[in-house]
Amino acid sequence: MTAPRFLKIFFTTMGLGLMAVATLNWAVDPYASFRWNDIKGFNDQKKLKRGGGRVNKSVILGSFAFDTVFLGTSATETGLNPDSPVLNGTKTFNAGLPFADMTQIHGVASYVAAHQNPRRVIIGLDFVLFSDHWGAKADYADSAFSGRSLLPIYAQRLLSGQALADSASVVAASVRGKRSPFGKQGGYDPAAAKVPDDFRKQFAASLDSYLAAHAYGGYHYAPRHLALLGDAITRLRANGTEVLLFITPVHAVHLDMVEAVGLAPQYEAWTHELTTLVAALNQQPGAPVRLWDFAGFNSVTTEAVPEQPGGRMHGYWDALHYSATTGDLVLCRMLGCTAPVPDDFGVELTTQTQPPHRVSGALAAFSGALADKAKALRVNR
Repeated sequence: MTAPRFLKIFFTTMGLGLMAVATLNWAVDPYASFRWNDIKGFNDQKKLKRGGGRVNKSVILGSFAFDTVFLGTSATETGLNPDSPVLNGTKTFNAGLPFADMTQIHGVASYVAAHQNPRRVIIGLDFVLFSDHWGAKADYADSAFSGRSLLPIYAQRLLSGQALADSASVVAASVRGKRSPFGKQGGYDPAAAKVPDDFRKQFAASLDSYLAAHAYGGYHYAPRHLALLGDAITRLRANGTEVLLFITPVHAVHLDMVEAVGLAPQYEAWTHELTTLVAALNQQPGAPVRLWDFAGFNSVTTEAVPEQPGGRMHGYWDALHYSATTGDLVLCRMLGCTAPVPDDFGVELTTQTQPPHRVSGALAAFSGALADKAKALRVNR
């Protein structure tokens, strides 16, 4: 066989192989990058977290339009259901990102403003977002949110061996009916959640993680993050998008930990400055910006933590992450719906209103060891 003939056969075979891989990956669409269709029992269980959740979410937001977009941290990602009945079928995408910082929230909001024109954006705000010491996941730099072109990302989604392996995994999971934790709309599927053997232990671990140096241990409130939030809102409103903000309904024990480590003054300053920012933005032309506070001492955030292994909570995954049940109450309060919402859950903050009552003493009642660690941190700050 002559060299030219060999090369022709080689490159033809390679080309046909790549076309076959690309066709299969497009047909299965393991990361919901192309969103052509979901066939139950074939490709309905996506892998939205594979290869970087930020990467996959940037592809989707850069290519497909939505009426409502959720922004925030992992609390938003796991707590707000894009298929919630409260939304009345509105086409919604959950762009919440685990370990996001305010720089990333600003980047995602700017990206949304540049690539589509949603009717409404809802932003969940965590206190930790406004610290200079809060870390963030590295896959942001690999995503289109950071300015990376979509073309090489699409090439990876079509031609890479990892995509092929994930296509096979998606088909296998779909055939077995094994649910994926994160659906194609970006939210968390509670039906796929694994209930911990000891919920109280997991709850305590989530509290303990926030006593680390990268969270409350090294917390430094940075008002400059308010400027990032204000700019993000201004960009969204320039397109006529309505912006709704809310303070995350962390469990009362979590909020009490904030007080125990000595951050209550910064927390109160934060809520006050958020309120002032919203008032200033509402002096500018455009749809009203609204802010709600769902934290504090109320009938939702004080849900009892199970004492015995095997128990579980109705409204929370842990001390920070609320469930879709609580998320539906949040959406219902902000958007208005016929379903009942506890009277004490959620107050709209304006310059004429006061934040909800803050709980005190819950941490000590929950765990003496955690309370002692929080007090030691407060002393050594």
